[in-house]
Amino acid sequence: MKNNRTSIALLELAEYVRAYNGHGKAIDFQKMYHEFPSLTFTALAKFGSYINYGQAYERKNYNMLVTDGKGGEAYLTHHLYTDTPETLAYLDIIS
Repeated sequence: MKNNRTSIALLELAEYVRAYNGHGKAIDFQKMYHEFPSLTFTALAKFGSYINYGQAYERKNYNMLVTDGKGGEAYLTHHLYTDTPETLAYLDIIS
């Protein structure tokens, strides 16, 4: 937790996202939006873009800025790797 103003919704989202780290399954974004209606999710540049497309270590990137409307912000990173059953998912609470 970055400060004592961090909203409960952002902390709960961090737990939700953590469940997808390393398990080879993608976050269901529509379900996530439904479960956290008080948060605003903004796709960052190149959302859904590929790194190393068609090569080893190909991955699809889903990066977002998440805000709670009360000054709380977080950076959500979710990477899907196509050549391995691994994923990377984390939420970094900024404020």
